[in-house]
Amino acid sequence: MHQKPLFPLGKQLFVRTGFSSLGMKPLAVLLVALAVTGCEQRKRPELPPQTVLTMDVVVKNEPAYTEWIGTLNGSVNASIRAQVGGYLIKQDYQEGTAVKAGQVLFEIDPRPYQAALDSAKGDLSQAQANQIKSQQDLARYKALVASGAVSQQEYQNEAQLNDANIAAVAAAQGAVQTAQLNLGYSQIKSAIDGIAGIAEAQVGDLIGQNSEMTTVSTIDPMKAVFNVSEQLYLTFMQSHPELAQQVAAQKNAVLTLLLSDGLPYDQKGTIDIINRQINQDTGTIQLVGLFPNPNGVLRPGAFVNVRMSGAKKQDTITVPQQAVMQLQTIYMMAVVTPDNTIDMRQVQVGNQIGSNWIITDGLKAGDKIVVEGMEKVKQGEKVDVKPWVNPNVPAAATTQTNAPPAQVQ
Repeated sequence: MHQKPLFPLGKQLFVRTGFSSLGMKPLAVLLVALAVTGCEQRKRPELPPQTVLTMDVVVKNEPAYTEWIGTLNGSVNASIRAQVGGYLIKQDYQEGTAVKAGQVLFEIDPRPYQAALDSAKGDLSQAQANQIKSQQDLARYKALVASGAVSQQEYQNEAQLNDANIAAVAAAQGAVQTAQLNLGYSQIKSAIDGIAGIAEAQVGDLIGQNSEMTTVSTIDPMKAVFNVSEQLYLTFMQSHPELAQQVAAQKNAVLTLLLSDGLPYDQKGTIDIINRQINQDTGTIQLVGLFPNPNGVLRPGAFVNVRMSGAKKQDTITVPQQAVMQLQTIYMMAVVTPDNTIDMRQVQVGNQIGSNWIITDGLKAGDKIVVEGMEKVKQGEKVDVKPWVNPNVPAAATTQTNAPPAQVQ
């Protein structure tokens, strides 16, 4: 419906009241007309309540655990370096792939080393010929010195010359072995089985002795390196005073790895090493866990969370991460009261378990929390409530859980 024009109505009121066209009275009448017209306007209808998806808080009795931040590393890491210098003429492996111990990874121009080997072999042949001649002369002098044809001094001189020639042969043989090693070093090989990294040098580069070429890491199993507090270490030692108890507890400890996506790795780990000393700067001691990695999912350098579960269980409340709103250092959740009113509540959070967050304070069993739609509501607002369905739980499993038990025939 169209509103009636304001000024004609004001004019009618002005005429009916008989006010003069002079003075301020017509202005007052006009204001009265505007107010009357505004009251005639229809009020806007109220908006329906926001729809939010909720879930009921459940307390579960789960094992307590401790969690630390760690880094992954190969169980063995070999830095592949050049042992001789020269021009790099070939790369014989594909970066990022598995290689075997002894496999050729790079080749340096072998010609200078082949020439050095040929020269060393020639020197060895010359030294061997000299030694053979001096050995024969020594045998002849030995027969002559007995008959008096050669003096004892001449015989001793010949014996010293033969000894010198024998030493020259040994030195020439060492030079040949060195030249052979250098020629072999022109082929740079992997020292271990593992995954070879990206090459640090390119074909055509002039390589110096001891230049780093790449790194090969054995990634099955993988190491997870993390630090625990000195207090926790002392508690462990006091709980297991005997060496046999310590070894057994170390072997029986089960480690879980949480990757950067928050999900647990599907292989369990064990404690492999407890370091010999405590870091005086941080007051922590370093531990190393070993995790199987048959499919190569884990790679060195990744940041992970290492979790160790304990035997003691405790009451735990876990909620989806999207149900928690973080405002700097404050964590808020939207709780729906029995009359469907929003109660914005501050909570305390603990560790993360996959895509869930442990709530240590602020919630209790039976609370109804908003999982989706919290950004659309505010304190004291009425809402329309619908159940939240966890997308990580298959529908078939939910149906099977809710189905009545089968009767035994």
